[in-house]
Amino acid sequence: PTPYDDILARYCQRIALKRYSPKTLKNYRFAFQAFAQHHAPRLPLDLSHQEVLDYMALRIGQGISEAYQ
Repeated sequence: PTPYDDILARYCQRIALKRYSPKTLKNYRFAFQAFAQHHAPRLPLDLSHQEVLDYMALRIGQGISEAYQ
């Protein structure tokens, strides 16, 4: 497994431990993958706080809903 696979697995485990529904887990996984792909080849743990905020601002500018945000 790659470092990305490990990060994704740990993220999904955290969501599952919160006992979110399978549909919510699927949606969160998809959003996390889109976030990671946007910043590839850098890993999410290597990003600055500002880079995360910039990504969120970009997605809001693209019209994502408040619930999706």
